[in-house]
Amino acid sequence: MKDKNQTLIAEIKKAEHALMIHLGNLVTSDILMSCINLVEKRIALELFLDMENKIFLKENPFIFNKCCELINKGGSVFLINNNATTKNWKCLIDFREFIYYATEEGEAIQETDQDSLVFQNALIEFQRIRQEGKPYLIGKDISIRFNVSEPLILKGDTVEVNWEVDGAFKVIVQGLGEVEAYGRKKIKLEQDTIIKIGASNKHQFKFKAIQVRVSETDPEITYDIGYISEGTKQYNSLVNSDLHPHVYGVSKGNQVKLTWNLPKATEVKILPFDKSETVGEFTFIPSSSLQIEIKALIFNKTFSRKIQLLVFPIPLHKENLISVIPIETNRYSISIPLLLNEKTENFPAFKKQEYLKLRKKIFQERSSFSEEKITLNTLKEGLFNFLKETYSHRKGIIKAIQSIQSYYEHPRSNRRNTNDSL
Repeated sequence: MKDKNQTLIAEIKKAEHALMIHLGNLVTSDILMSCINLVEKRIALELFLDMENKIFLKENPFIFNKCCELINKGGSVFLINNNATTKNWKCLIDFREFIYYATEEGEAIQETDQDSLVFQNALIEFQRIRQEGKPYLIGKDISIRFNVSEPLILKGDTVEVNWEVDGAFKVIVQGLGEVEAYGRKKIKLEQDTIIKIGASNKHQFKFKAIQVRVSETDPEITYDIGYISEGTKQYNSLVNSDLHPHVYGVSKGNQVKLTWNLPKATEVKILPFDKSETVGEFTFIPSSSLQIEIKALIFNKTFSRKIQLLVFPIPLHKENLISVIPIETNRYSISIPLLLNEKTENFPAFKKQEYLKLRKKIFQERSSFSEEKITLNTLKEGLFNFLKETYSHRKGIIKAIQSIQSYYEHPRSNRRNTNDSL
């Protein structure tokens, strides 16, 4: 059976673009030679060594010389503090394969599912030790700072590439050609891409690489929401897969069930319910309309889905109701049609904020004049018809408008008598 160093050497030979290695024990000449062979092929290589190697390199001139050769030919070497008790290795090949050596099994274990928790944690760990590690320098080495605005984008979107290079006479970014030492550029990507940068001077080369993942579609935040019928006790989904406006309505007093399924997420938050399972369900009885937000950390990026749940009927407070005052309609330079069948397509479109201001004014001064319930005719039927036509593409708002309208269409005696609503 191969020893663990020979196993590592065999695995890293598969790299074609980028390689990150964390060596938990003392570095050897054969490992350094394998790394040198890779950087000579213009592979971006980062080698992370435990701090104990600092003294080891000083005391071993031959190993030190190989380390210098690796750095001069393009590799990066970091010294890190490692509190782990096990002294094994792990590596990330081309951002697509994570391999680590398991002590108990005595063999290399591979993980190629980029969406798995093991793979995502490996990415996070290598990013951490890169930030915390100290570059092992042999002089005035070339310094490269290279990053992208987003590690994950949707297909066809653009990503901004940023770079800062010191100590180099020539800088080349893959896909952009030769560039200035400091710069940034937006590029459009159609698939997962490893972007490399190379820099050189009279004595040294240096290479870095970074990956941008490209998703065909927005990572799905899969959920379903519906109500449990009070009579049949059966669950009825409110989600329309074709329309899916993420705005839904239920009658007050009904049980509502929310289910979600986010297997690719490493973290989940369901607000305002304080749920954190990646897969789960929650049943509740809403007392009023509310916003539900599902937040999911996928590929180290947070995605969010907001869901509006409207509870009908929407309460209308008596002190806020008044009849339409002609002067208020004149402010908006329109006459509200008196009949439902009047044409409204020639009227100027209401902005939502303007409508809300008008409705607030309409309802401000009424109740002190009369205890008589305001009727649909008093409020002018055409207002509701006009609003429904204006917001016909927003199903949730239409339901809210219809709920308000239905209130005025029913006699007072048919509605429950409450102290806080009509």
